[in-house]
Amino acid sequence: MLRTTQIGFVGGLPELRYVPSGDAVATVRVGTTDRWKDKEGEIQERTTWLRWECWGKSAENLAKLVGKGAQVLIEGSIRNETWEDKEGVTKYRDKYVMGRWRLLDRKPKDAGADDAGDEATGAGVPPPQSGWGGDDEVPF
Repeated sequence: MLRTTQIGFVGGLPELRYVPSGDAVATVRVGTTDRWKDKEGEIQERTTWLRWECWGKSAENLAKLVGKGAQVLIEGSIRNETWEDKEGVTKYRDKYVMGRWRLLDRKPKDAGADDAGDEATGAGVPPPQSGWGGDDEVPF
């Protein structure tokens, strides 16, 4: 398992669903933009979007507290998935699974709501002493 960290901006509302076992699963796209000057001195930029998956109470908090455009810090793992499509062709993809997340800009999900305050972590209220939210271990 490969560990990774991303700081970026949420591209849309998290999608929350429940699997047959009753566990909550949220998915969210987070983008990080790189900027640089090319040989002509023109500023260029490229945004990389990652689709993250979050589980349990952390997923419910993510869906409740994080809105489009929010800046987040995510720590998680990259898992390689392999499957065969209908034609029998082997397919591969990387899956990004959150271990912990933190809302950086402290903006509430609803622009008209009060400040999200200490709820702006994946662990709920109050946040852990470390300042992180989410589960220490991914539930697989």
